[in-house]
Amino acid sequence: MLWRIPPLLAYKAGSSLETISVSYSAGFIANYLVCYWVCGSMLKQYRFALLVLLINLLFAAHTFYWPISQVPQGMAMMMVVWAMIWEKRLEAIKPLMWCSIACLLVVLVFFHPLMLVALAYSIVFFLLSKDAQVDRRVLYRIGAFFVLILVLKSIFFRTQYERHSLSGLKNFIKLFPYYFNTFSNKQFIANCVSRYYWIPVLFAGICALYLRTGNYKKLLFFGGAVAGYLMLVNIMYPTADTPLFYIENLYLPVSLFIGLPLVFDLLPVLEQRSAGGAVMALIMITGCVRLYAAHNVYSERLQWQRSYLAANGDKKIIADSKKANAGILPMLWGTPYEFWQLSTIEQGRSASIIIDEDPPHRDWARDKRRAFVVNWNVFDYSELDPKYFRFTDTTTGYIIEEPVR
Repeated sequence: MLWRIPPLLAYKAGSSLETISVSYSAGFIANYLVCYWVCGSMLKQYRFALLVLLINLLFAAHTFYWPISQVPQGMAMMMVVWAMIWEKRLEAIKPLMWCSIACLLVVLVFFHPLMLVALAYSIVFFLLSKDAQVDRRVLYRIGAFFVLILVLKSIFFRTQYERHSLSGLKNFIKLFPYYFNTFSNKQFIANCVSRYYWIPVLFAGICALYLRTGNYKKLLFFGGAVAGYLMLVNIMYPTADTPLFYIENLYLPVSLFIGLPLVFDLLPVLEQRSAGGAVMALIMITGCVRLYAAHNVYSERLQWQRSYLAANGDKKIIADSKKANAGILPMLWGTPYEFWQLSTIEQGRSASIIIDEDPPHRDWARDKRRAFVVNWNVFDYSELDPKYFRFTDTTTGYIIEEPVR
């Protein structure tokens, strides 16, 4: 993936861990920037470049601080695919371009299961658009190829993560018929006032446009896709146990569901009234303000980690999350990596700390004197590059905290 190139080059050049970490973060920004540049500057398809911006700014807040989210990355890359085939007949697409499209589609299949939803929605939207400047035969071929690769992936490369993700479908039976009583639905409605305000505003505007123009096929498709998808996510993840940044990540295809009719149908009407530019500027400005407003949660998380390191950085410890008052950490599995990275960069030596909900189940780690223990693995010190893993304690094992009763 594109964002892996900068940290790999930095590592090969012998750069510091701080430089590698910064280059890794910059790689995600570069991914969007390249997709935006290819769509707008290289292929001159400005509407798809605008969609790359909307994917990142329409209603995202917490996912901005979770850059590894594959959903927006994949959707941005999908815009490159559409930009490549736009205004081209099947006969005009050369073999080299088909190879490029095929490679991008293979990458998208392996990005995230939700790429199927995003791609299927885009294809149907273009098929329903009478003025879409795309050859239907090309759309059919892209859809068929994507499904073929998806089937092969599900047979040979299916992961535990994907099996776990689909397990939430059982909630459609478990929660029937009280779907609207879930915490996730109530939280989403509240967020439509505080964070996701462009969803109801633009949803209403697009529906009104389709009603006024008599485009009932698009109205049913658009309204059903948005409402059905949001209900699917909220029923699969109904409780407060799902972190806000994670469920927001699952909501992000809605930015594409709304973005396509906004850019191709609603904006041309608004531009006739000289309001299109103002609406887009307002979306971009409010998006930046919203991203900045969300930073407090993540700044407080970083400050908590620094404080915990100051008190416990000299220990090899598996700490109880309740005793550590770690409620600010929505997912605990990444804590050993985060403490290692933060301590190495800021203190010059590596700390080995795991925040866990049940430390006694790791009692076996008491004897690990020359190993770096993480949630699902154990790395012997001899396997680690001493330039980046500066562990100095080889005589004591891990301290296992007793849980709070």
